Amino acid sequence: MDDIPRIDTDGGSVVQGNVTTKGDFIGRDKITNIFGLARWQTYLLALAVMLVAAILLIVITPHLQAWFAVATPDPARLQPVSSSHGIEITALAVQQGQIWGGAQQDGKFFLFHSNLANPAAVAIKPLHYTENRILDLHVDCYGNIWLLINEIGTLAYNQATGAISAMLNQQTPGSTLTKNTMYAIASQCNPDGSATIWLGRESVHTLQYEQADLTFAKLRFVPVADDVAFQATQNLMEVRGLLVRGNLVWVADDGQTGQLTVFSPTGMTTPQHFPLEDGLLTLAGAPDGTTAWAGGYQKLFSVQVDQESRSIDIDPSLHMRAALLAVDADYVWLGDDCSTSDNAACCSLAVYIPHNQSNSCVTKQITDVAALAFDEADNLWIGTSAGLFVYFRHVSSSIRKGNFI
Repeated sequence: MDDIPRIDTDGGSVVQGNVTTKGDFIGRDKITNIFGLARWQTYLLALAVMLVAAILLIVITPHLQAWFAVATPDPARLQPVSSSHGIEITALAVQQGQIWGGAQQDGKFFLFHSNLANPAAVAIKPLHYTENRILDLHVDCYGNIWLLINEIGTLAYNQATGAISAMLNQQTPGSTLTKNTMYAIASQCNPDGSATIWLGRESVHTLQYEQADLTFAKLRFVPVADDVAFQATQNLMEVRGLLVRGNLVWVADDGQTGQLTVFSPTGMTTPQHFPLEDGLLTLAGAPDGTTAWAGGYQKLFSVQVDQESRSIDIDPSLHMRAALLAVDADYVWLGDDCSTSDNAACCSLAVYIPHNQSNSCVTKQITDVAALAFDEADNLWIGTSAGLFVYFRHVSSSIRKGNFI
């Protein structure tokens, strides 16, 4: 009968009859055999490798942070538009390569428009005169321009036909407004082809019109009893910002303590309220599509739905409020009117850098900032009492040889 092989458990040998063969088995000190080291030597080597890796990480981390750090904006990239010299810019809106603005010159107020294909060729020419100062502009999803006019009301302008809506204010038939002057506006296109417009001052009020209604003849206010926006905001007294994010509308209120309200236009969810420790002056959305930034007198707030808000103190050395905000991938831009400040150190244009949680003043040469708007190239357009300015995000020939002074 053949001999039955047996395994010598002491040395890993195979014994076949009178022949004994030494051999390695799967799972037995495979790493040890590869490097020719004993098990304790392997462990010591692994520990040494981890220690060296930890030391390298400590040494190179500051250099990696510096490499990926976001630089502060270069003031040299801030350029005035020469065609706007002597014209006060009071409001701005940018969409699809077009810039729209509110302006004042020689006691006259007007809407202007220019193409941004060549930033150096932007011209400030009256397109439509208004009775008073244009406080804000908004381009809705169908390309219609909405003008918030101080003490007068709100107008809609169709850029394709040149049609102007009737003035929307307290006296408009069917109006639900309690003030003529509106401070905030937002819009949304609906699946049925209609458009919804929200106006904010004392609470938020809703208007609707059909896409095909090019003359705004059928523009109507939603009755208070049916107005989801009004029901969610009826206790707010000084709405300063409106922002649409996905299926939600954000509302910033400059009350005694400040409050953010979030509601669904469909009314399917309960409105959320975020009491904040500072009055709110403005509201802007981040590129991520979910974060809302609110600006106040002394603080910035970063808020997401179902998450706690983050409060950030504005650097006291800036001597400014976050009266205006514009947010890109690297910066939260802050604008303020320093012409009313008694402090010569007031900064009218600054940034907050989330990457390193710091503030930086971009310029004090501009005494006031009245409007901020990004174009598709991430250039920041700035409306001031001294004219129109642009901060070029990327170095280009436009800075060196454009129509700028």
